[in-house]
Amino acid sequence: MDDSTRMSIKRMMVLVSVARSGSLSGAARALHYTPSAVSQQIALLESEAGHALVRRTARGVQLTDAGRIVVRHAERMERMQEAAQRELGELDSLNAGLLRLGTFPSLTQSLLPEVLTEFRTRAPNVGVSLVSGTRDDQRMRLESGEVEIAFLWDYSFSPVTATADEEVVFLADDPCVLLVPSDHWLAGAGVSTVEGLSDEDWITRSTVADRDLLRRALGSEGREVRPVFEGHSYEEMQAMVEAGVGIAVVPQSATALLRPGVAVVEVSDAPVRRFLFARRRHARMSAAAAVMNSLLRSRAAAKSSSPGGVRRP
Repeated sequence: MDDSTRMSIKRMMVLVSVARSGSLSGAARALHYTPSAVSQQIALLESEAGHALVRRTARGVQLTDAGRIVVRHAERMERMQEAAQRELGELDSLNAGLLRLGTFPSLTQSLLPEVLTEFRTRAPNVGVSLVSGTRDDQRMRLESGEVEIAFLWDYSFSPVTATADEEVVFLADDPCVLLVPSDHWLAGAGVSTVEGLSDEDWITRSTVADRDLLRRALGSEGREVRPVFEGHSYEEMQAMVEAGVGIAVVPQSATALLRPGVAVVEVSDAPVRRFLFARRRHARMSAAAAVMNSLLRSRAAAKSSSPGGVRRP
């Protein structure tokens, strides 16, 4: 595509303003343009795109399918530009700035508070912004620059594979444990095994990874495991264990906030979950991110990890 047919980023952002305001006049006010200037910019963008991007109606304008595609990519570029501006403003300074981290619930309530306490002793003037979400959410945020460091997880049977633009480093093991009601016959066991407990009533989360964890922990090759309850969170699972509905196998980090009627039993044969952290391989880190990266690597230095697309510290 030559320069004569490439879409103007400036005009793409005009379309974003039209989409957000719902009218050409609203976009004109937001951009300090005249309505005719906005209309002209949209017409030129449609010529560059080769598609109609807006549809005029009695109540304003609506995006066409092509217009929604252009707006989605324009908003992504807008977020990347904002991320670049933040990074430029934070370079080489620990006197201010903001460290942006992506996390997930079980890490947030177990290991992360200790990590953040140590970070604040090293960079007391730097703020910390946290966003929690799924593993895929955090990898997308890392790619777009919305976070500088993303915490991830995997299981020994399904390791994370780093992309060409990611550096993924092992942080710590998060061994799996059994959750049983406090009056369960296993509650007094120091260490148990999971395999052989297939006749118990089992509780799990309704994700592919959690179902796979339970199946592998039970050693039930080729046999379908039918849990009595599939929840959406570890908190739900704990509540059902406490109520005597069944027992569960979960990562140890999920027991940081333990309900009083639930007992934790160590197991010797369950798959191992791992905590990981990732950064963009070729991106320049802010001073705050460099401190966090160093802190995490120091914590991981004594740990062992089996590679699976994951770089050793």
